[in-house]
Amino acid sequence: MSASTSLTKPSVARNGTSRLAPKFEHVLTAEDDTFLWRIDDYPWANSLWNFHPEFEIHLIRKSSGTAYVGDYIGNFGPGDLTVVGSNLPHDWVSHIGKGDRIPERDLVVQFHPDKIREASRFLPEMKRLDTLLTAAQRGLRFSGTTARRATLLLERIGAVGGLERLIRSFAFWNCWQIPANTNFCHRPTSRRMSTRRR
Repeated sequence: MSASTSLTKPSVARNGTSRLAPKFEHVLTAEDDTFLWRIDDYPWANSLWNFHPEFEIHLIRKSSGTAYVGDYIGNFGPGDLTVVGSNLPHDWVSHIGKGDRIPERDLVVQFHPDKIREASRFLPEMKRLDTLLTAAQRGLRFSGTTARRATLLLERIGAVGGLERLIRSFAFWNCWQIPANTNFCHRPTSRRMSTRRR
């Protein structure tokens, strides 16, 4: 079942500041990797209102705060799992004291959608991900069974490299299969993030 939330534009007032333009993040994926997998402390250099052409799967491992995805503003907490589309500005802000730090707050996976679409030319099973990529263009937030399964698989991917990492990623991608008749809470032209409960 899906649920939508009323949205406010973060560019109007974000964190009590005036209008902010998102910063471009240059995502560097190694030549022999399909995607980037990393764990980030908070804050760090890229903990800011940013965008990039790569899709991002963002897991909050600990802490709480305010999520900004496109024109969505809402609370987040441990286990929060979001898929962010290409060039969609985003940021997760934990409200902590000056000089405080949250080790390993985020698990982030970034990949260019063209790699997935190109792979589906040779691996037709991957065409099932088209529904996810289209829906996530404006942001999707998962919870429940799908989020718990995806979280376990995400953590396992980071423990290995090379071909084993790719093999584990197929199990991860499989948990994102969304039936073609899924009723998302937003039209492709709207600027809102859906909340997915499965």
